[in-house]
Amino acid sequence: MTYRREDIENQLKNSGDQFIHVLDNLNSAISVVDMDTYELLFVNKTLAGYIGKRASDLMGRICWDVFFENKKTPCRYCTNGKMVDKNGQPTGLHVRDFENRYLNRVFEITDQAIQWSDGRLVKLSVATDITERKLREKEKVDALKFSFDQGKYALVGQVAGKMAHDFNNILGAIMGNAEISLLDCREEETIENLQIILEQTIRGKNLTRNLVAFAKDQEIKEEYFNIHSMINLVIHLLDKDLDDTVVVRNFNSDLPELLADPGMIEHALVNLVQNAIHAMSLVKKPELTIKTYVRSKNLFVEIIDNGCGIPDEYHEDIYSPSFTLKGSRDFTGAYRVGIKGTGYGLSNVKKYIEKHKGSICFESKTNQGTKFIISVPIIKKDLTKNEKRLVLQKKVIKGRRILLVEDEPSISKVQYKILSSEPFCHKITIAQTGEIAMDEYDNGEFDLISLDYLLPGNFNGFDIYRHIRTKDKNLPIVFVSGNFAFLESIKELLKTDKNMDYVSKPCENIVYATTINKWLQKQSS
Repeated sequence: MTYRREDIENQLKNSGDQFIHVLDNLNSAISVVDMDTYELLFVNKTLAGYIGKRASDLMGRICWDVFFENKKTPCRYCTNGKMVDKNGQPTGLHVRDFENRYLNRVFEITDQAIQWSDGRLVKLSVATDITERKLREKEKVDALKFSFDQGKYALVGQVAGKMAHDFNNILGAIMGNAEISLLDCREEETIENLQIILEQTIRGKNLTRNLVAFAKDQEIKEEYFNIHSMINLVIHLLDKDLDDTVVVRNFNSDLPELLADPGMIEHALVNLVQNAIHAMSLVKKPELTIKTYVRSKNLFVEIIDNGCGIPDEYHEDIYSPSFTLKGSRDFTGAYRVGIKGTGYGLSNVKKYIEKHKGSICFESKTNQGTKFIISVPIIKKDLTKNEKRLVLQKKVIKGRRILLVEDEPSISKVQYKILSSEPFCHKITIAQTGEIAMDEYDNGEFDLISLDYLLPGNFNGFDIYRHIRTKDKNLPIVFVSGNFAFLESIKELLKTDKNMDYVSKPCENIVYATTINKWLQKQSS
């Protein structure tokens, strides 16, 4: 068989077109560059698409001029000089990761020298988008780090808790005897020494409390309370330290009650106010302003002082555990002599606020003062009209039997009201302990279980879950918990138990109500 020259040329052209078509449809960005002149000899459509141009418009141009605007010289990480050895032979594959900040993507780039159609050696580059892979790797590393940190903090928490108990007993004995001695003492020098002992025991007590709070991953115990009463309590507790300070209360009189852990919020406020007092220790006319208001379904508290401020270079460090600018770290003399910090105060404040799904930020200028702003979501005691309207837009399941396991009366009261009222009208049985919950389940019939994790008594929420699952694999169980370690631990279980879900405390009423309704819908379908 003989082939005409024209037929051969057509076949070659067609095969070349097919090859280019294949390259253009790869997900990887491909380019061929002259290693001496940096001229782009080939660009596939994928690469051209990243740049926003047609491939034909890019070929023949200088590579760095195409990939980077206004660049006049080769890139500092260019591999052209590494493609061949001193004998002019290809050196093999060169693989590197490159983060393109313009595209906000990460690419794995493979470079190698190949022979071009005219015989010269050129550089073939294949760039594959590995952003998602990098994100998954980071998530895995973060998860491992979290697991390690949780184990570490759990161990530290156990040790710290035992040590704190013994240490506080020692401090209590020293503190008590110092106070008794002060009552009977008449010598000024001895009184002064006893005052120092008393002050240091109080400092030791605060240090122990902060250390234990940092080490232990405590679950929030929520109840409704008035934030203004809490602020006034904190000011009263620190009244002695505020003797010479003007305290301005700029309170919004129309604030709803806050659903939060009162102990954590009090601890956070004490730390912030105490920091403000310390910052104003050398100010001639110290003034502390505390402001409250509501914005975007959040309750805000601002604590403003006219103290020494936080130097700009330390703004990123202030929430770090053990970081302090007081005592031996007060290099600028910004604080009164004798003022010391544990370094765990703001770290704990941030942790407490974030446990409530809130946020904390600050503004500060050296020698002008600091303003800390904390915000916590507002969770009302009932569904609002708008929330009820949103619920009614979906199919509402009514009149089902629900076992509500919750030891906090302030929480169970709200959950009961939401689920038993319109539009749901469910029949609710409340159990405050694990023992009661298991008895109620064994002796009754339920369509869904709403289950807290930490409960008083010998059984926690997971014990109840296992008890129920030995008898019923399909009954919907919704965990409602603020224990972060527990919520992380059940993520694997969620993959195998398709009738289990969770919402994390504190949760909005609408989230709780729609989650319960969703599972009752699934059960009825």
